[in-house]
Amino acid sequence: MIVQPEIDKLNIRIDADGWGQRGGSAWFDDLKIEQLDNSQNEIVSETNYYPFGLAHKGYNERVRGNNLGENWKFNDKELNDELDLGWYDFGARFYDPEINRTRTIDPLADDPSQIDKSPYAMFWNNPIKYVDPTGMISIGWDDDWFKNSQGQIVWHDRTDKNFVDSNGEQWQNVGADLEEVKSNLKIPDDKRLQWKTVSAVALGSPGKGSAGVTILDNDAIVRYNLNVENAGDSGVEKIDGQTEITGVNLSVDLSTGTNAPGVQLQSIGGDFGIQKWTPLGKDISNPSSSFSSITPTLSNNPSNVSGRSTLKIGLPSYRLLSKNFTQTPRST
Repeated sequence: MIVQPEIDKLNIRIDADGWGQRGGSAWFDDLKIEQLDNSQNEIVSETNYYPFGLAHKGYNERVRGNNLGENWKFNDKELNDELDLGWYDFGARFYDPEINRTRTIDPLADDPSQIDKSPYAMFWNNPIKYVDPTGMISIGWDDDWFKNSQGQIVWHDRTDKNFVDSNGEQWQNVGADLEEVKSNLKIPDDKRLQWKTVSAVALGSPGKGSAGVTILDNDAIVRYNLNVENAGDSGVEKIDGQTEITGVNLSVDLSTGTNAPGVQLQSIGGDFGIQKWTPLGKDISNPSSSFSSITPTLSNNPSNVSGRSTLKIGLPSYRLLSKNFTQTPRST
């Protein structure tokens, strides 16, 4: 063991697979701690890797031959090079960088966060974004969104799967980015809806026309986005323990048109909301803002109008709507 000159105290933890729980004494043979001065600092070895762990060839030079940690290499894991295997010990599994796979399945292959992944994959096939510190479940370099028992989701500058803060609050990692958080919360994907309606219209010039009906073709794009607060002046900054996901922003872009001759559409009105059952039948709760007109970008076709409306749903309300995040709401 080599100790840097500026370190004057050193705590050594030696795990003994539960031995310490039985009491007794432990004896260690040939334990040596050597403190070097700055003149003795040197690079022991240098290794450069491709993303999945194969070492570059031709310029990785060993500076000094000894066993001072030189086998702890890619992802700080021990290289098992006996019989020229070239496998890395990730704890629960050995990883072969030549095939980007392990030889055994992930013990947590049925975890909901990776049930759609190959049980032999490492880093979820993306070593730039993910690491696999234990050989069981990959986590992101930026796996920093955490949820507590009250459903609050806050960004923390750490990469644990779970942790307990200084107040005793337990936090569970729910994703490396907003898309993964949306998946964890079972928020629906963006969706396109198309349908026809029959509507009463006025035919002819204003004040002189007659009433009639026409068929309207409706096209709506429904988008779900997370509402993030305390994100700095830029709105995209993440502040440790402060940046928070407070709800779901639901937006609808609606376009309505008709091929009926002589019909001119003026605007889209009304709103939308969350459909629920009441003692009197279906009802709409949480109404959105009124549709506002969207200026056409491709044409000024008088027989087609567009509008946009938004609805903000707080996380507590969304949790109730989706039955505590266990069911996915539907866009209809």
